[in-house]
Amino acid sequence: MKRMLSLALVLLMSGCAEEVLRPVEFTPGPPPPPPPPTGPVPTVAVVSGNGQTGIYGQLLGEPLVVRVTDRSGQPIANVTVVWAVSVGAGEFGSWWRTVTGPDGLASNTFRAFWPAPVVVTATADGLHEPPATFGMQLGGVPTIRVSFTPLFDCIDDAEWWDFVYPPGAYPVGSLIDWRVLCGGRLRTVSVPAGGTPFDLELSVERDAITPLDAAGDWTVEEVHTRKTVTLRVR
Repeated sequence: MKRMLSLALVLLMSGCAEEVLRPVEFTPGPPPPPPPPTGPVPTVAVVSGNGQTGIYGQLLGEPLVVRVTDRSGQPIANVTVVWAVSVGAGEFGSWWRTVTGPDGLASNTFRAFWPAPVVVTATADGLHEPPATFGMQLGGVPTIRVSFTPLFDCIDDAEWWDFVYPPGAYPVGSLIDWRVLCGGRLRTVSVPAGGTPFDLELSVERDAITPLDAAGDWTVEEVHTRKTVTLRVR
């Protein structure tokens, strides 16, 4: 009996030892959140050019200028600024992307096409901050841009295309800014009653502007390519 109790005690102590020596499993919790950034968020801000007035079809009197700064308010160089027209219609003199200089400044010129208030935005590519916004009030006669392709390749990888901007119907008296890549000849194929027909030779250096002086459908042909475009005037 005494021997059986000793054996039972040894087995009990052995089991306790295994329980004590068994490794404890530990599951780490989620890492703590990163500390909040210090200083202001990178921004694009208007420097000059906001609130201008001008004439449709002409460049604004002042360029549109923005500055890109970092969290400490210091200018950021070599940032691509993307320009866009959010209200109205028009074109930029330096295409739709410019790059900031050492002072963080980027600028662009602008010409409006259409008789409506214009809003232009400038966004710093990759910084995800609110855009800088320019509002402008322009008057005068609306201008429509129409472009044609050449008959021959005058530039590498030339494509055949025509382009009318903005699309739609246009009021009587609108101006057409005709552009033929590398030159060409434009003539009216059909003109509404009271309209003035035209026959124009264009070159790389020379565009042409003609009025739409009568209501109805105007059909114009580029003679060499035989491409046509029809513009509806109301």
